[in-house]
Amino acid sequence: MIKCIGLIKRRPGLTHAQFADYYENHHAPLARPYLAAARRYARRYLETGKLDHQGDAALPGAEEYDCLTELWFDDRPTMEATLAHLATPEVAAVIVPDEERFIDRTALRFFIIENESINGE
Repeated sequence: MIKCIGLIKRRPGLTHAQFADYYENHHAPLARPYLAAARRYARRYLETGKLDHQGDAALPGAEEYDCLTELWFDDRPTMEATLAHLATPEVAAVIVPDEERFIDRTALRFFIIENESINGE
């Protein structure tokens, strides 16, 4: 299993609630058909100003992002094919203008994670 994680910041002028509403009710349904090869597509909305595990300081940088998006794939070739498809001019012409309605695209950050457990967990 391999996962693509995106850290997403809302466009200036939107509240966190407006951002989440647009993502869930407009963008996610628009994107789902292009993500058919993904085993799972989840959005996790981040709360800002929370305390760290010791309860004595706010997590640095937490206020910079509003959402952590996760895409799970069975293997790297499936993930790479999906990401390549999303980058085609035809698909980008649909997805990118919609992202610009609610996402600060200059702040997007993506990570690839291979889900391997160290202790069999």
